[in-house]
Amino acid sequence: MPSSPFELDLAVIPLFYRYRDVVFGRGFAATVETTGRALVERDGDDYVMAGVEPGGLAAGGATSEEARHAFRRAFTEVLFDLAADAPSFQVFKESVEAFAAETSPETLAAWTAAVADARRLVDPASDVARQPADLGAGVVVSHVELAPDQNVVSEPVHLVAA
Repeated sequence: MPSSPFELDLAVIPLFYRYRDVVFGRGFAATVETTGRALVERDGDDYVMAGVEPGGLAAGGATSEEARHAFRRAFTEVLFDLAADAPSFQVFKESVEAFAAETSPETLAAWTAAVADARRLVDPASDVARQPADLGAGVVVSHVELAPDQNVVSEPVHLVAA
């Protein structure tokens, strides 16, 4: 039985991702904890991971793993750009919230179709980590009081939505 969503026989894999970033801006530090939705699909010889939230973000690679890592890097780079442009923590927070909420009707429709396929094709007894697809995306942006206990190693989590 498959133990990874990438071992499943799905043309498009609907995923949740969870990222935690520490971002430094002009006179502030912030944590950004994001839960979002994305799609991973084969595009010719490559793979593409495209965000449902944020809808304007996509990245590719020769393998699904490379696409996921490229998406992760691109996501963090957007946060860094938003921090560099923000004159204050409040402006940064509002910019991140707007970025994380962006979506498009086409991407959302593709997500809905991919979830329906996953529900039909994923064996509930399999070891594939999953969570209910109706859980929404979200972002929490917090001002950080600088202290050593804020250091964390963040590993991306990708769960098939079924």
